Amino acid sequence: LATDRALLLYGVPGTAKSWVSEHLSAAVSGDSTMLVQGTAGTSEEQLRYGWNYAQLLAHGPSEKALIPSPLVNAMKLGKIARIEELTRIPADVQDTLITVLSEKTLPVPSWAPRCRPCRASRSSPRPTTATRA
Repeated sequence: LATDRALLLYGVPGTAKSWVSEHLSAAVSGDSTMLVQGTAGTSEEQLRYGWNYAQLLAHGPSEKALIPSPLVNAMKLGKIARIEELTRIPADVQDTLITVLSEKTLPVPSWAPRCRPCRASRSSPRPTTATRA
């Protein structure tokens, strides 16, 4: 936990993985509410970010039009993001996490050429915990 690496809690159902991840994130970063609940219908936008289309049409791609996910909020604030039921999320959506976990950034291609990727807070890098049944 002292590193900036992710933590994966793995085990059979009913072994308190979610309870441990919730209490661990609350103890480490003072907040356990930055949560993405994984289902078969979880989309990339739920892991990354979405767009407020009214703002997007009016002002173009900007931070004002961006709707951050719990993962983006956790990266900006240097807190822990929890992803529950990781294995229920489709594999192509899980691939979204590769860049976040390896590069500690979340690119926003629509902002090019003034692309400002979301970066994990350098003052307090925190791991992402994911629970898996």
